Amino acid sequence: MLVLGLGLVLVALVAAGVVVDASRLFLAQRALASIADGAALRAAHDLNLAALYASQPAGALPLSQRTVQADVAAYAQAQADANDAGQVRVVTARVDAAGTVTVTLELDEHVPLMAAVLGRTSAVTVSATATAGTQVLDPAP
Repeated sequence: MLVLGLGLVLVALVAAGVVVDASRLFLAQRALASIADGAALRAAHDLNLAALYASQPAGALPLSQRTVQADVAAYAQAQADANDAGQVRVVTARVDAAGTVTVTLELDEHVPLMAAVLGRTSAVTVSATATAGTQVLDPAP
């Protein structure tokens, strides 16, 4: 009976640890998705003023790729520091021909119980992708 009780306690502790680790990964992914959304929205406002004033844009506003990359990196790290999210890596910060900004971020999240049970010391990589864009609306007739 004692062995059965100890086994039950062990199973309960492992189940609780798995739930804690899974919750930790879920919350890290949600925080990273929020940072990616904010970075994409901020970058969508990085207008290339020279291109904007040189022509009348139709549909999408011209964005500066260099400014987008710099702003995404600065915003992501500032938000990660403010939210104690760890070291966020910018995987992708690009502007396509339609003026849409795509941002992909990664973060290594440490999950202590999974590492102990699986015998791994490495962290689990969490990633999030967000897109944003601005468009020029035609004036109403």
